[in-house]
Amino acid sequence: MPKKSVVVEELRTAPLGLRIRPSLKGTLEALAVEARRPLANYIEMVLEDHVAEQQKRKEGKKRG
Repeated sequence: MPKKSVVVEELRTAPLGLRIRPSLKGTLEALAVEARRPLANYIEMVLEDHVAEQQKRKEGKKRG
């Protein structure tokens, strides 16, 4: 079960367009279906999780 992102709710008003490989899109679509989420929502969740992880690493390096 996917973990919930810890992000303050705000309106989704900033559009983002990008081109990706068809194979990556297919994989993301399959994962989104498995997670019972729309593709855009799944991609947002993955990005939020990745950014949160990078921020944790960055903070850990500052302390260490």
